[in-house]
Amino acid sequence: MLHWVRFSRAKPMYPYTLSWAVLVLVALACTCGPAGRLLPTPNPRLQTPVPVSGSAAERFVDKWKKTGRQGAASKQFDVTFTESELTSFVVSELERQAQAGSPAPIANPQIHLTGEQMWVTGQVTFGELQDVSVQIALDIGARNGQLSISVTKISLGVLPVPQALVEQVSQQVSEQLVAINQETSNVTLTSVVIREGEMQVTGTFNK
Repeated sequence: MLHWVRFSRAKPMYPYTLSWAVLVLVALACTCGPAGRLLPTPNPRLQTPVPVSGSAAERFVDKWKKTGRQGAASKQFDVTFTESELTSFVVSELERQAQAGSPAPIANPQIHLTGEQMWVTGQVTFGELQDVSVQIALDIGARNGQLSISVTKISLGVLPVPQALVEQVSQQVSEQLVAINQETSNVTLTSVVIREGEMQVTGTFNK
């Protein structure tokens, strides 16, 4: 599981939850269906590599540290992340886990923000097959002040995962989010808005 950054007035923060959820989704998706060579996607944005760098990962962390400081004074936060910052943070966490001896559930992860959805792409190991392409589409938002994540599509290799299994994965993610939202009970999430290439998160600290 990804580590949490804590602030003086806040419990673990939502973008860390999102990054953790990405890894959970991939791990669950790898149990769902047949694999092969992924056909070209109709969305050219998913074919454009997201830049990955240590500086982008640091910007991700720095933005939340700044958010925590601002929240201590105003109790409100409004922060926007780019695809590069989200992807770079996930990559850095996977590298940290690998150094600790935990195998990464996905190789070459990319997080695209397009069409009001988050798309996670990369390569996974499926049984005896390696470097199987995976695509996961997520609807992310705020519901009743808490984080909401819904899986809308999973593709492993040449075929999409059947919708019944997609719904099963989405339900498992929702169950995981119950505990995570309890951990962030002193934060009320107002909105998560995905635009082309960026994600804006707003909310308030309750304490």
